[in-house]
Amino acid sequence: MIERLSEFIRKQGVSVRSFEQKISASDGMIRRAINNNTDIQCKWIENIADNYPNLNIEWLLTGHGEMLKEAKRINSNEINDDYKDRYIEQLEKENKRLIELVDGFMTGDITISKKEVG
Repeated sequence: MIERLSEFIRKQGVSVRSFEQKISASDGMIRRAINNNTDIQCKWIENIADNYPNLNIEWLLTGHGEMLKEAKRINSNEINDDYKDRYIEQLEKENKRLIELVDGFMTGDITISKKEVG
């Protein structure tokens, strides 16, 4: 997972320190994890998700899917209550799935070997 986080930071075109500051991590916390190839705590994943909403957290955790969420372009005239309700429902489902993944990683119910990730 930390390799994918490093890749995301590089593709954002920011320094690791700048990334750490944006997620309110201490100086060197992410850099040490990258250098030592160690994973980070769940609270940092939550901070990353909050600060980088375009990052696909499922990709970060599992390597499945695309790095960035697909941008959905909508004409402002098309936005209506029904669309908003469906979009909120979709986001809630995605959020629930991501919480389940994070919980599974934290409890050890979900594991991924380097062989699976590639």
